[in-house]
Amino acid sequence: MIIYYWYDSIISFIDEIEKCRVFLERLYKDSSSSMKFEVEEFYN
Repeated sequence: MIIYYWYDSIISFIDEIEKCRVFLERLYKDSSSSMKFEVEEFYN
């Protein structure tokens, strides 16, 4: 029972990460070129 719960929470956690990643990708694509440049500069 505990193992099942643990597994279930990991699955939901991964799902949340995936949603967040998709959202960020969409935001990144929708943003202007200048914004993309700033983001790239920030990460590098």
